[in-house]
Amino acid sequence: MKEQIARRFPYCTLCLGESETTLCELTEVFETGGDRAKVNGLAYFDNGELRITPERELIADLDELPFARHEAFFNERRGTAEILTSRGCPFACTFCVLDTLSRRKIRYRSAPAVIDEIEYILTTFPQVNTIQILDDQFFANNKRVIELCDEIARRNVQCAFECSGRMKPLSKDVVFAMERANFKTVYLGLETGSPSVLKRTRKGITTEDAVNAFELFRHSPINIYVLMIVGLPGESLATILESAALLQRLQKIKYHTYSHRVSTLFVYPGTQIHDLCLEAGAFDDDHWLTDEDVPYLYGGAYARRAGRIRRDPADLRLTGALDDAGWVGRSEAHVARYHCLRLDLRRVGAHCESGPQGHGRAFRGRVDYLHH
Repeated sequence: MKEQIARRFPYCTLCLGESETTLCELTEVFETGGDRAKVNGLAYFDNGELRITPERELIADLDELPFARHEAFFNERRGTAEILTSRGCPFACTFCVLDTLSRRKIRYRSAPAVIDEIEYILTTFPQVNTIQILDDQFFANNKRVIELCDEIARRNVQCAFECSGRMKPLSKDVVFAMERANFKTVYLGLETGSPSVLKRTRKGITTEDAVNAFELFRHSPINIYVLMIVGLPGESLATILESAALLQRLQKIKYHTYSHRVSTLFVYPGTQIHDLCLEAGAFDDDHWLTDEDVPYLYGGAYARRAGRIRRDPADLRLTGALDDAGWVGRSEAHVARYHCLRLDLRRVGAHCESGPQGHGRAFRGRVDYLHH
């Protein structure tokens, strides 16, 4: 992509990857009239020739970086702030770009530095009552999570916390530590409840890992939400029904809702799924230089409008090309059913037998409808 973008915008200098250090060095070059070729992590045109400088190393010590400029994103009504306590993820899920960006390396900020930033936010913006931790993989090191939570408790930080992470590694000690630190919400990435589709995503987890994670939170006051994707390679009506069955099983362990957290698959450059789409002829890289939306599957091909299923020709070209390449066999009617089931998966919490407040209406009827 860097070659293509550089050719499309030959008057620009592109910074590749993590760019804090790159931008500082490039700014100095522009101010002093230096040579861009000596700055790592760049792509640019010079005398009609594309030049790409050596790859920039990842920033090893994140504590060297200043706090984010939170004031650029705040007003007096905003009660939630966002921070990073680490960068990178050691995994290589087929739908995720982090494998390309972080090179499967994870780097951590120190616990004191993280809490310093949190205290700065709470002092500067007293209306903030919730901190969202947006790490790529917050649970990668359970010992470090406990250390961070203990520092939060030791300093008596007065706010709620939210985070996201994988189904494993997780332990009861981590759950207890998060409770002490006043974590209120955890988003867990599952993506699919089908063992076969889950294996193809290369997430490195099983459906039983999801069950085990829920067992750890069974009696915890922390709210749990599951992140799901419909339309991964290998998806079919049968595999989506497997997802529905697993979600119902998890509901019986700890009640939770889905609302907007069931998504369709978005195809991004730098992912293995993107490469599969290119091989299938679904689109080419010229797509990224247009104003068209990011390609996405199933739900993207159809949208409910005034009670009708509306087809989007651009998305049908994508799904049709993937059908021809053997991505997954289905008819147009099945695609419509996928979209309906995606909407119903969002409501699974309100139709599960274990739901509170009399929500005992069976989800099974909706699933049976999709078989016809």
